[in-house]
Amino acid sequence: MLSVKMFYGNGQDIGVFPSSKNTDLCIASGTKVALFNRPRSQTVSMPTRYLHVENGNYHASSTQLGAFNIYLVDDAEVESEEFTVKDGYIHYGSTVKLVCSVTGLALPRLIIRKVEKQTAQLDADDPVSQLHKCSFYLKDTERMYLCRLQERIIQFKAMPCPKEANKEMINDGASWTIISTHKAEYTFYEKPFDPVPIVDRLNLNGGGDVAMLELSGENFTPQLKVWFGEVEAETMFRCDDSMLCVVPDISAFRSGGVRWVRQPLQVPVSLVRSDGVIYSTGLIFTYTPEPGPHNHKGKNLSKL
Repeated sequence: MLSVKMFYGNGQDIGVFPSSKNTDLCIASGTKVALFNRPRSQTVSMPTRYLHVENGNYHASSTQLGAFNIYLVDDAEVESEEFTVKDGYIHYGSTVKLVCSVTGLALPRLIIRKVEKQTAQLDADDPVSQLHKCSFYLKDTERMYLCRLQERIIQFKAMPCPKEANKEMINDGASWTIISTHKAEYTFYEKPFDPVPIVDRLNLNGGGDVAMLELSGENFTPQLKVWFGEVEAETMFRCDDSMLCVVPDISAFRSGGVRWVRQPLQVPVSLVRSDGVIYSTGLIFTYTPEPGPHNHKGKNLSKL
């Protein structure tokens, strides 16, 4: 945050004016947040822990991140299962309620406090922002804070700061990083792969510039297209055991549009369904060498 100190021309102090807070980064009452605790000396044996609810209890999970609704409540609100929610942004020093968005299990009333150098600041009142380090004082207790000990959630008693009355000393486990969360669920339908089309044989008809390939087999459908390698062929469905396609020109497989070959060129023949499912036929199509550029195509079939 930037601050500007302003003076009149005669040197009289006007005051200090901080920059406006970016509300996009602030935490609003009623939104979902996640809380995680990352030790300063993070190791494999001391991983990042996330506040989570499981089997009706709050715990610190190393694998599951919980989403909690954070509510701003009146400072005079008494502890109860029912409470009145206030609108607005969460500020440090505010009384809040954390409620698991999945189970509805709530923590007691908490006062959210800013953390700086392992101390909780009692008089901070600026807005709570994303990725801030904060602590949660259990209201009306003797300096008790929400704390994690390994995977357990406990109450930690802070110590008064000897030199600064507006601060209380906390440990690593009572320092939480806060961030907004959003949960989205998606469902999808995956069509079955069967019936799987089977190609028994290939028959070449015609030649030259127009050659047709007949596929014989079973389980053919109008949704299938014939592909030669990575080139789609114009396909005609006849019945469930017969299909026709136009053989692509050899130039589709050669850079520069060369339409005759000196060496045999083999490409796999596949069937591709309209939803993207690819069926291998196990067959290949061979473009054979020709004597010169005037005879564009000669084709033979071979089966692997």
